[in-house]
Amino acid sequence: MDNVAATKEGFLKKMIGDPVFLIGVRYAYRGTIVGVSSDGIVLKDAYVVFNTGSLSNKKASNEEALPGLNFVALDAVEVILPYLPLILQK
Repeated sequence: MDNVAATKEGFLKKMIGDPVFLIGVRYAYRGTIVGVSSDGIVLKDAYVVFNTGSLSNKKASNEEALPGLNFVALDAVEVILPYLPLILQK
């Protein structure tokens, strides 16, 4: 395994500029990664996702847009996935 991708921070840094779906301890989020630090992830065009519905849908069945740039604590992130609906429509 590539040593850079062996940590959450390293994995996320490789995904800067990509749309992602993050599943956290309390909430799920989707957005585009614009920055990563040892403390967290900065997302633009972000949404908090309350219910995804089918992951193949272009939009979650229940989500709310978040204003501006948003910071998600790295310690709170349990799962990091590419956000496939946005990637597939490119």
